[in-house]
Amino acid sequence: MILSEIKKQNNINKFQKFNLNLSNEDKLLLNKLKIKKNINYGVFLTLKTLYKYDKLIDETLLKSLNINQTQRLKFKNLIKKIINEFLMKTKQESALIHLRITKANNDFKIPRWHQDGSYFQGQKLYNIKLLTTLKGPPTLISKWNNKAYIEENKYFQLIEKKRMELNKSKSKSININEFEEKQRLILRKKLSKLLQPINHSDSDSAYSYINGKYATYHSEPYLQEDRIFLAIVPNSLENIKKCRQKTKLN
Repeated sequence: MILSEIKKQNNINKFQKFNLNLSNEDKLLLNKLKIKKNINYGVFLTLKTLYKYDKLIDETLLKSLNINQTQRLKFKNLIKKIINEFLMKTKQESALIHLRITKANNDFKIPRWHQDGSYFQGQKLYNIKLLTTLKGPPTLISKWNNKAYIEENKYFQLIEKKRMELNKSKSKSININEFEEKQRLILRKKLSKLLQPINHSDSDSAYSYINGKYATYHSEPYLQEDRIFLAIVPNSLENIKKCRQKTKLN
């Protein structure tokens, strides 16, 4: 088994850190991977049709990595094993998959602390989500903090208020996207003082929980080296088809 067993989370700090149980061969393969282009995609997969996506995964790896055909096949199979095992552990046949292959950058020198909300209508509270880093620094995770929660909600209320004001006045003097970006940076600076990453340099993965007041606080790490990140949100086929994010449905 590659993934850790899932433990019940009954307190406000809803997360479980662990290391992937990889073979030495897999570790050596991942260590050798070199990224040539950033790739970020979200895709819907089902357990029954997972292997139809060989071409999609192949194209993604081919575009983003300096990798030969043998290495690509091994890496693709590792990704599918992780997806398959997590779906089996959660007793689901469908999932929203995010694969991010990213070169070193300064985007998250100030962490982007946030909680994941719902991805689709009717989603239950505290849906489990796998966060795993196959190469590079792991996702930052913090204990829940009420002050951070209040600050984040103030931000959302401010943005909603500004949107309503602009819609009512029909004014074009303010660019709402620029306003949001400015306020988001202010929020990131505030949260970086309230939330501190738990030291888990020895843990490349975590089960996080989304959609709820006590959803897991997390952030992308400051990338001083290349990173390959995989996230999996399992749920029913019916619910995933309602996903608000753009996906490639079969």
